[in-house]
Amino acid sequence: MTVQITWKELDVAITYLNHGDVGAGNNSLVRTVFIEHDGENQITNCRLWIDVKSGTYGGDATPAADLAEILEWGDAAVADDFGGLAVNMDAAGSFPGGKWPTASVKYSDDYSAFYTGRGDTPDNGLLLHVNMNSTPAMPGNGVIPADCTTWPSFACRLRVPSNEGTTGVRQFEQKLRFTYTS
Repeated sequence: MTVQITWKELDVAITYLNHGDVGAGNNSLVRTVFIEHDGENQITNCRLWIDVKSGTYGGDATPAADLAEILEWGDAAVADDFGGLAVNMDAAGSFPGGKWPTASVKYSDDYSAFYTGRGDTPDNGLLLHVNMNSTPAMPGNGVIPADCTTWPSFACRLRVPSNEGTTGVRQFEQKLRFTYTS
């Protein structure tokens, strides 16, 4: 059986997130994304990762350059250089403001930046955290039950480093890797 994954925001299926116009040293608005699936059984080993934009590209450089830049922002060890895509998977805690990565603490069990070696390939994707607040509850990290009445969710935002001088549109894809057994 093929399992269909649906990403939703505000109960509407989405194919992309537009983080908007974000100036240097600022964060985009926090976006809450729900992950649904139509499998009869749970899906396991669920991991988020980012990749180059496929299909029609509308950025200001190239798909590969955009991804490299987002990962470079996450790689940074100095606060003014740090940024990129970040997720907070503590929906059970209502996505507390303090649970976002920084240049000195890039990840914890339930939040992370995407950077080289973490979330940049399917194999090292960010394992979904059990606190993503689904009904029924996720039985463990990386597991999304079948037939949820409330699907697990994560919050995400984009941070543009303070010292970023190049304005423009960056495009990349956020993906979900999972295992399904029928």
